[in-house]
Amino acid sequence: MHINAADGQQALGAFEDYWQELLLTTKNAGGVQETACPVPQRSAFNPMKIHTCLPYIYVTEMLSDDMIEIRLSGSAIDDNAGQSLKGSNFLDICEPGERAIHVKICRLLITWPCGIEMVRRTTRKDGRIHQYKSISYPFADNVGVPRYIVGIADVAENVAVNLEFGHKEKIKTEIVHCNFVDIGAGVPPNPVLPKPE
Repeated sequence: MHINAADGQQALGAFEDYWQELLLTTKNAGGVQETACPVPQRSAFNPMKIHTCLPYIYVTEMLSDDMIEIRLSGSAIDDNAGQSLKGSNFLDICEPGERAIHVKICRLLITWPCGIEMVRRTTRKDGRIHQYKSISYPFADNVGVPRYIVGIADVAENVAVNLEFGHKEKIKTEIVHCNFVDIGAGVPPNPVLPKPE
């Protein structure tokens, strides 16, 4: 399952519009200080408002610098990975040299807070290489503490094939590009990406 270019841009746009709607509703809620940068609560997220995007949606929870649990993984994302990702540790599918940068990015999304646009290249267990763009934003828990990250991935199918990689135990993922997105608190400097191994 994959999304074609036109549908991909439409899904990304629908997701961004919906998240911005949640952010605006949160900012307009009573009692928010002018200097605060509120983050929508995960409980406010109604997937049926963007039901056509659901195969491409993911939600993670940052439990620690060693555990970023995948709470929701759409069917297109699982298909791209070649396995079900729900309940697993996102860091386990990251390349060892990129784990630290992923932890730093996730930590910034929930503490700054901000969003991020990212392009990743994924090599499946069978050697097929997919590239996708993702957009991620923070969500807060029921007491207002940001700790979840919700996003959407626009999967481009079968960019290439690496025959030497084929039939490995795990998938390989590599960051190609990333850019932080301002949601009201400015943005940190873009991270320096590690060089591919």
